Amino acid sequence: MAEMVEMVEMVEMVNHVTPFIMRVIYFTIILFISLQSYSIYAQQNHPLAKLWGINDAEVPEWLDAEKYLIMIDGILRPILAEDNFISSFGGTYIDIFKNCPYNESLHFENVTDSIEQLKDSFRKITFIANSYVVRGALIYINMELNNIVIYFFETGINHTEFINAVEPFNPEIIYANTQSVSKNIIRRDVNPRELVVNVFGGDGVYNEAEGHCYDYENPGENYFYYTPWNSDSHVLPIGPIQFESRAYGFYDFAVIIVDNEDLNPQFVIRNDDAGFDGVFYGIEENYNVVELIVTDLYGLLGDAGGSVFSFASPGNLNSVDAHGTVVTVGPGLCAVQSLDTIIDFVLAALIDHAIKVKCQEIKILITSEFECSTVHSLMVYSE
Repeated sequence: MAEMVEMVEMVEMVNHVTPFIMRVIYFTIILFISLQSYSIYAQQNHPLAKLWGINDAEVPEWLDAEKYLIMIDGILRPILAEDNFISSFGGTYIDIFKNCPYNESLHFENVTDSIEQLKDSFRKITFIANSYVVRGALIYINMELNNIVIYFFETGINHTEFINAVEPFNPEIIYANTQSVSKNIIRRDVNPRELVVNVFGGDGVYNEAEGHCYDYENPGENYFYYTPWNSDSHVLPIGPIQFESRAYGFYDFAVIIVDNEDLNPQFVIRNDDAGFDGVFYGIEENYNVVELIVTDLYGLLGDAGGSVFSFASPGNLNSVDAHGTVVTVGPGLCAVQSLDTIIDFVLAALIDHAIKVKCQEIKILITSEFECSTVHSLMVYSE
């Protein structure tokens, strides 16, 4: 009898405790699912993870694969440019998503035009463009399309005669869609009372030349100030413009001397890649930019003048190598003036200047002249 009473009490206790236990179990399950969802979301914090649709943990592996493909492509390009191959191959391009050009073996596709034919067509089309005074267009060689691309930024400009003139070359003609203004990334303002302010690639510069770096009518007004993003403050002086590229050639950049000792431009790493084949025809008269790198990055208004960079290594996702400054953008297109081009163009002049004034170090900032918004830094030393 006592055993039966004890069993009944146990059953009553179980019936009493079970709802509480079940609530705890339900809560634990919900919490686990929430944490799991958060974990999945947190794994895509890195910009490349979001761009490629992968997890953060996979980014180093993909960067390593990309680095390997770049190495293979770097070996192939000079070989295919030799006289024995330039008329037989249409060039190379990298597709990291397809693991090309290397996927156990090289991937070959039949194309119509060789590298030699593409370069010849490019020269002839740009010659025709110069004779027709083309405006608001970008002309470049697209290896993947195996064709010359003519990208028109402005649909309101009549280019019918030019298009008819280049029709025998059968170029790929693309018209840009209407773009919305991009928003700058919010960043913490810089306290002007700091003894030294580090100026990084991508930081802002300010002058009063109405959106351009150089005021031709008032040369004395070409003085620049440091402006952090998302800030109207431009109280920190930088220095005057040393020279602007449009007076010397068909490039797009301006060189600013850093007079303010409280500003410390950060180093950037030179890009030694070559093969720039883009020509940009601006809206303004006599505004042409040559030797551009053309990529398929999706650009928006306001991106011009921005920094172009790559991550330093798969094992270091906190450091980047700078490669140039954006000249112009469009849907599915981004044209870049390479640091290699800029440095080759200005280095001799800067060293000559350093020798003349007998200084050991010149600190300068480099920015896109057409869209004066961001900076890159460079140190020039003189023995």
